[in-house]
Amino acid sequence: MKKLLFFVVCFFSCLSISLAANNIYSIDIKVYVDEEGNATFEEIWDVKGSDGTEWYKVMGNLGESKITNYIVYMDGNPLTYKEWDVNQSLKEKKGYYGIYNNRELCFGKYDYKRHKFTLKYTLSNFVFNTDDAQVVYFRFIDRLSKVNFDNFSLEISTYYDIPDTLDVWGYGYKGYAYVEDGKIKMSNESDMDDKYVVLLAKFPLNTFSTTNSYSQFDTFNDVYEKAEDGSFDYNYNEFNIGSFIFSLISSLLPIAMWAIVIGGVIKGISSSKYGYIDNKKINKENTPLFRDIPCNNDIYYANALSCINGWTNNETNILGAILLKWIKQGSVLVKKENEKRVSLILNKSSNIINPLEIELYDMVYKASKDGILESKELEKWAKNNYSKFLNLFTKIKNEEINKLKIENHIFKRESKQQCKYKNVLDDTLYEESKKLYG
Repeated sequence: MKKLLFFVVCFFSCLSISLAANNIYSIDIKVYVDEEGNATFEEIWDVKGSDGTEWYKVMGNLGESKITNYIVYMDGNPLTYKEWDVNQSLKEKKGYYGIYNNRELCFGKYDYKRHKFTLKYTLSNFVFNTDDAQVVYFRFIDRLSKVNFDNFSLEISTYYDIPDTLDVWGYGYKGYAYVEDGKIKMSNESDMDDKYVVLLAKFPLNTFSTTNSYSQFDTFNDVYEKAEDGSFDYNYNEFNIGSFIFSLISSLLPIAMWAIVIGGVIKGISSSKYGYIDNKKINKENTPLFRDIPCNNDIYYANALSCINGWTNNETNILGAILLKWIKQGSVLVKKENEKRVSLILNKSSNIINPLEIELYDMVYKASKDGILESKELEKWAKNNYSKFLNLFTKIKNEEINKLKIENHIFKRESKQQCKYKNVLDDTLYEESKKLYG
């Protein structure tokens, strides 16, 4: 699964939202693309107006695309369509929606209280062709002036499960674009004030049965260069959870290495007597690159193979992966104190079900004392409880290795011709290890 951090770019086909001194708490967009390359939109706007008479989106250069089936609901109740007059008053627009000048999706503000508006519409020819790809290149949200805009999310599904390997790019905001569970997903990690949202996705030829194309784009690279033209990288140095976790893991390294010196708690493939069947070896110089996620997306399986192969000299390295897993599932929240200081907020009513993870979570909570873990607190606690702390990571590794033994992926050798080490790793582990190294 690719997760990309984004840039800013100008785009020919845009959706423009023009608001003044109002609040957008969130815009959540779901798009379904059918086999012909047409898109059905559903957008939920959580908003609170402070002035003006309407909300509206300007559909920019639509090319061969046309808008149909446009309807709007407010708080779950349908509004009434009418020919739109932008000069009407708030009272005259209250409870109505319409299309202005064939390209502006409008709906009355009703009042200046908080409401959720749901927009539904269809856009034809959403996908277009180049000589070497089929492309989605679309601006979903434009820059907003005089508005406080907090969050957005975007989810695109289609008639088949989109593979995780599909190339996607996001532009105009600080956040993420990736494929997960067969869908393209996008979201922000900081406020959306003066930001916008553009998606570029590259599909294989003949994915959609559309003849739509644009004369300015002969190849996908023409589209890509247009997207990248004038873009700039966001400065992510101001706050990076990856850097925080890396520093957290690094602070534990002296503790782990000291334990190695006095107890020899970590062993590589040669000292732990593991080897591949028929005495195969992984040629690190010629192992091909592997771009998918190996080990069935299982961090514990991957960790066990890393330890067995001797590719890690520190069993606590998996802590970083576990912390990111907890953050993703909401068991841990990230709190930014200032530009250089962050902490992790631990939720005692977390949804962790893995027994060893529960044990680790209790240790981390004890280290924090108050449920708010700062960078040096875990290091200090681990120094005073190093045996208990490090033994847990040994148990995490050994539990996964025992599973592999039960499944007969690891077994005792019959002869030295079969394997010069006592514990034999079968061809499944050989192939999976090659993928992991790749």
